[in-house]
Amino acid sequence: MAYYDAHMDAEQMPGVDRALVEEINDISSLQINQDANQIKTISNVDKLIKSGDVKLRRPNTFNVMQVENSNNMSENINEHENNIEATHKSISNIKDKHVSTPQRVNNINESQTKMADQPVVNATNTKEFSQQHRLRTNLKEKYNNSNVRDKTYNNDRNDSQRNSFQSDKGSDYNGRENINRHGSISSNSSVNNDLAFYKDTQLSKTKFITVEIIIPLDNNEYWIYKLEDTDARTNLMTKLQDIARKSRNMQPVIGEVYGVLYETVWQRAMITSLNPTKVHFIDFGNYEILGKSSEIRDIGDLIKFPKFARKIRLTQGTSDKYKNLQRGEKISVRMLTLNSEKTIIVEVEEEQSTAKNLSSSTESTSNGTKKKLLSQKNFKVSPNKSTNPSMIQIPSVLDALADLFTQNSSELHINGFIQFFESTQKNVYSVTLLPQVFSTEVTMIFEDIQEECSKIQIPADYKPKAEELVCGYWQECWYRGYISTYPNSIFVIDEARILQVNEIVPCPKKYLNICAFGVMCEINHSTVKLEMNHNYEFTSIINENSNKQKNIEIQIYVNSEAIQAVLKTSKSTNLSNFELKNGSKICLTSYRNHYCMFARSLEEVDVEYYNNVMQSVAQYAQTAPYLTESPPDKEVVIAPFEGDGNSYRAMVLKTQNNKAQIVYIDFGNLTEIDIKDLKVMPYHSQQQSCAVKVILKDVPRDVPMNQEVDMYLRHISGTEVPLICTFEGLSKDGVRLMIADTGECVNDKINQLLIPGWKQANNNDNTCYMFNDIKVASLGRVGDTVNALVVYAAKEDITSYMIGPEDFELMTHIFEVMPALLKEYCEKMEYYIPRTQELCLALYDGIWYRAVCLNPKESHRAAQIFFIDYGNVELVEHKDIRLMPKDYILPQAFANMCNLVNLAPVDCNGQYSKVVQKKLKELIMENSFIKIKIVEYSEDGCYKIEVPEVRAMLIKHGLV
Repeated sequence: MAYYDAHMDAEQMPGVDRALVEEINDISSLQINQDANQIKTISNVDKLIKSGDVKLRRPNTFNVMQVENSNNMSENINEHENNIEATHKSISNIKDKHVSTPQRVNNINESQTKMADQPVVNATNTKEFSQQHRLRTNLKEKYNNSNVRDKTYNNDRNDSQRNSFQSDKGSDYNGRENINRHGSISSNSSVNNDLAFYKDTQLSKTKFITVEIIIPLDNNEYWIYKLEDTDARTNLMTKLQDIARKSRNMQPVIGEVYGVLYETVWQRAMITSLNPTKVHFIDFGNYEILGKSSEIRDIGDLIKFPKFARKIRLTQGTSDKYKNLQRGEKISVRMLTLNSEKTIIVEVEEEQSTAKNLSSSTESTSNGTKKKLLSQKNFKVSPNKSTNPSMIQIPSVLDALADLFTQNSSELHINGFIQFFESTQKNVYSVTLLPQVFSTEVTMIFEDIQEECSKIQIPADYKPKAEELVCGYWQECWYRGYISTYPNSIFVIDEARILQVNEIVPCPKKYLNICAFGVMCEINHSTVKLEMNHNYEFTSIINENSNKQKNIEIQIYVNSEAIQAVLKTSKSTNLSNFELKNGSKICLTSYRNHYCMFARSLEEVDVEYYNNVMQSVAQYAQTAPYLTESPPDKEVVIAPFEGDGNSYRAMVLKTQNNKAQIVYIDFGNLTEIDIKDLKVMPYHSQQQSCAVKVILKDVPRDVPMNQEVDMYLRHISGTEVPLICTFEGLSKDGVRLMIADTGECVNDKINQLLIPGWKQANNNDNTCYMFNDIKVASLGRVGDTVNALVVYAAKEDITSYMIGPEDFELMTHIFEVMPALLKEYCEKMEYYIPRTQELCLALYDGIWYRAVCLNPKESHRAAQIFFIDYGNVELVEHKDIRLMPKDYILPQAFANMCNLVNLAPVDCNGQYSKVVQKKLKELIMENSFIKIKIVEYSEDGCYKIEVPEVRAMLIKHGLV
């Protein structure tokens, strides 16, 4: 916590909305719509926060007025449960090869089943595995011939079904729509042609249709859409982004459909009223009131497409288990009738039948026991997850095994091979886990993908998107992996490690629905010698207890010795910052005080990476699950930001009492948040933060930041003023910042603003500051258990203490730095008699301190003074009192009044026994730290606290 208090009580700051829409020349060529010079910023300083921490912002690829538009929306865009990834396909740069728009990975439950008695991996029907860091030939032979391998496999897999209009060879949308180099549609005829391929979104009266809840309403009513319309809706949204962006603003007419910009995404909306303008988003169901500056545009023939959101009501007599459904839940329904309000009355198909329609499984016989093979529901992102299959989060092989276990009533025996690669810390390794039950998938990933990737032809300007799942080429092998540090590093998901690759191609679609075989392995046997890149056999038994732990214990056979190990899902924790180079162009994202701040690069490649991170996190936040347990320290999560309602990457610093202290890693802001509001961040998204800490050179640290410096830094960071960063030697030793446009040195300007007002020429400020003009440093929130410093113990009341927070920066400034500053001021000023409750400076035992006057005429020559940083009350002569200048109102006062409660039994007068009082004086001493639990906080600034460790000592001595 910085000692400057303002940033902890921040007001909302206008932010820059995120851009969810990117244009793609080809399916494999991403073009970012703005560079560092195109990022629009907000210059209205009056709207800036009063905080030292600048609020988070999205890259502003649209007009700044969108900020006001989004603030007028009555509901969050989260009700639009599908993230819209605006993409376009092109054949202009690819000879005769048609590449379709990215499609969702088809549901593997419908598309993949295993058939019995067909071997997969053997010496006669497969290629040799690659020799470099892949399944080597000896592993392949082991996999085929080992007695741990089951000889019956299921290999017959059907092609996944496609949406009818997409698979129709006559559809222009399947590859004949021409898009120019800049991503614009070359002809309006393709839009009209596509109309024929959009199916009616009405529900069927003859068969049950699976639908997903978009918005739950009252009276068993819901806004829904049909799952089979997922791709159709995605393609419509893709077209809509491009058409609306290039179209003209319209004067709205009630009942007409337009394109409306909502949270930076263009949506189709019907005008339902004017003054105020109210719209109904026909593809998602929700109603919104628009701001006066909202953009409403003509979208041409797109208004003819059927609306995808339908309101349904469950018919009377429907089972209670289908009531109170939540967003994202799926049910199978059949239309009964349409009421006068055009609400569809539906019948719900019972769960048993629904399950039959939604999933399928086959059984194989292994060792005489029937076991269901993997349903693979975890392999597939449901239709509401992502419109771009290359951006999905591939589940771990541990998730796949857990899914297998859920299909078995008691326990699941697994065996196979494990290959070790590198040690991330002592006895912890990145490994590839190869359970024999997934032999078909293993063959696909380590054999089939090699030839397929080598045949992929991509444009010369192909640039993979940050966080995209790709295939990278390294040492004559292709690896599946997520882009981690742009442009040439990937997180290899089948080996749980980062590699720098020579070539990158898009990952073929059929490999997007296979789990990641890379995990982390912790060896319990510290003396065992393991060979890297070597394969060992393993066995394991998964039961109910081990499944709940989310880890898997295995036995690994090393030189005939069985050693114990634990497998965990791979999470890359090596967060790095961008490299700060001498002469780099940067902008400030937040600041802790006048010399410590955070910045991000404005170099073109870094701006592109930043924009991709912002968009990817926003996309993940739409569907990411909430944390189910308290996160460990340094866990990277998705966290909302109350300043703009968006979500960002954050690292957990500390958790306590269902609260988490976090830092937004791409901005540097610190805050506290409810753990229940945090979401899971995909492990491949935890690479390279966009913000780096910078320390200003030649800016003093032994002075407090004043309001003038705060306003100056707030302006620079809030408007993202481009700065040139220079340094000698290492950047950590201090940098100098210069405003790019004006040449003004930020360091020098801050030094000038730090000069105390009383030292400046023509200073005639005789303002009297009262006790309510200064804040007191908070100990924490009610319910928190924290460490604190006892600065004063009341002699007459054993339960009353003056206590300050364990804030070492604040303590250092108040106790070590400030006395010398006060001494310099006070020795040059004349004495002063303050009023009651007026702040002042007072001398005590030869040292000057901050204080407040309780009684100016306690005696003829002295006043009663309360020292606000220490808590003691003393009689001070008038000649030893000075006027409090504005310069020393900051930092916050340190001492808080605290009263002990719930400590020990009391007598009829409410007093502890003499023995307890004596023991308290031994256990709670001035200038010592103590652990306290905050029970209550009153408006007058007093705390009621418990001291659990002290109480434990009283119990130990038999005093309680």
